[in-house]
Amino acid sequence: MASHRDFKAAHESGHLASVAGAAKNATLSDTWKKHGATDTTSRADIHIGDTKNPSAIRISYKHYGGSQLASAQSKQTAATIEHAANQLHKTDTSFTKQKHQQVIGHLDELKKGMQAVRNAKNDQERDVHLAHVTAIHKKILGVHPGLANHIAREAATGQGQFGPNSPHSATHVVSNYNPKTKQTAVKRADEVTSNDVKMRMAKGKGMSGGKYRELTMRMDYK
Repeated sequence: MASHRDFKAAHESGHLASVAGAAKNATLSDTWKKHGATDTTSRADIHIGDTKNPSAIRISYKHYGGSQLASAQSKQTAATIEHAANQLHKTDTSFTKQKHQQVIGHLDELKKGMQAVRNAKNDQERDVHLAHVTAIHKKILGVHPGLANHIAREAATGQGQFGPNSPHSATHVVSNYNPKTKQTAVKRADEVTSNDVKMRMAKGKGMSGGKYRELTMRMDYK
């Protein structure tokens, strides 16, 4: 990892690595506030260098062979997808204003569907809600092939949630030693794609207040 082009200078300069603390008093972006999302789980696990320096390296560390990136409930899911759509609209002219609005137009239905499972009377009814929400999610992803890349990138880095220079967002994703390649995999934030992430709608675990938990958008780093 020390030989990676982004880490080499820090290694040679003797910059120290430190474990990132919990995202206390983290400021969420306007998109997250708009959807009422409140989760402040930091995406950065390790800091290299001065944490107050916006150009410092901030690593999201994942285990080889599968590690959870996010299990987002309805509000977090909607905020993540809207941010992804905004970023895609800025960077890809084929993602037109009409397609952008099409994605945004599905978000309320998606949120309501994910929340509706709370009122399910049994497992069969919950499965009906899951199938409905999965269909909406697929419809959203089907608007443009590049959208899933930006969703995966946001789940891995939190740059839309906290801001690209926040100590709680990640600049790189590192997965530990792969016995097949005999390497540690390092990716810049903008190199993460949907090929790196398994994304699906999933059932919430357990019960809360005698009711089923909300459905989640589950994302695991491969």
